[in-house]
Amino acid sequence: MTLTAPQLHPEYHHRALLHRGPEDLATRIGPTLTEAFHRYEPVHLSLALDEWTALRDLVGPIVDRAESLAAPERYANPGRAMAAIHDFVQRATSQGAAAAWSVGTVQIEGDAHRDARWARYESAVETILGLTPLKGICVYDVNAPAEVLSTVRRCHAYLDEPGVGLRRCTEHRPYQHETVHWQHREATPVIDTTVTRASQIRHDLSETLHDVLGSSRIDDLQLVATELVTNGMRHGDGPVTLRAWDQGDQVVIEVSDSGGGIDDPYADLRPQRGGANGGWGMWLLGQLADQVSIGRESDRTVVLAALRRS
Repeated sequence: MTLTAPQLHPEYHHRALLHRGPEDLATRIGPTLTEAFHRYEPVHLSLALDEWTALRDLVGPIVDRAESLAAPERYANPGRAMAAIHDFVQRATSQGAAAAWSVGTVQIEGDAHRDARWARYESAVETILGLTPLKGICVYDVNAPAEVLSTVRRCHAYLDEPGVGLRRCTEHRPYQHETVHWQHREATPVIDTTVTRASQIRHDLSETLHDVLGSSRIDDLQLVATELVTNGMRHGDGPVTLRAWDQGDQVVIEVSDSGGGIDDPYADLRPQRGGANGGWGMWLLGQLADQVSIGRESDRTVVLAALRRS
């Protein structure tokens, strides 16, 4: 799917920075952030502890002006990561800031399937935040897997590499949405049913998958499934079906219907789109699920969500 390009804010800038370790990272971003601090532009840092320490050692206590959220906490999942930076930029602009800086170390695991969630996140940044004065620097180790670095180049208009410096990325392919191939589909689902009542789904999920996720996460799973099923019943066409897979350390659910589809493939990443009459379901999905995919298959709307054991 190719999305419509937004009219970008003149201050918007999204780059990937590849580095060779904390000291190299600090040397590369230190001067830029020091200038931003001196201009009193808000800065949000989500770095590993050794990266933050190296940066502070280089630029000094001025770095304490930054708003900081540890990388593992900010990047707990794509929905929370997007909500955090969206909230930061909105607060900055409401206070009159001309630009707002975000520097974050994306939490790559080295598993191509699981890291695909961050490819989707990076692809969504420009679509969701392109109208804001965000200056985003996404930080990756130069030794990340080749497929990760290929995605990094596709998802960023600018690339800053060791020995090369900052340049426009010729491999950039903006507004390209890809539906993730989910490997779980090669296995037999533990639940495969046509849904008539959301309450029955909650019961089935608890009975079948409680031992996989535990009490707190089974509640999250039930909420995600209920929201997706309700959304399909209200806005789609029947039949609404739900399938679920037990993958040992996580549960994957798939909800589909015959409606015209969700017009926004990043609906789960757009913060707080609901109101008094509802509309919070997709946002809740993004906050609770570790990985999401929204797409169309065989004339059906298909939403997949993975929740890991806590």
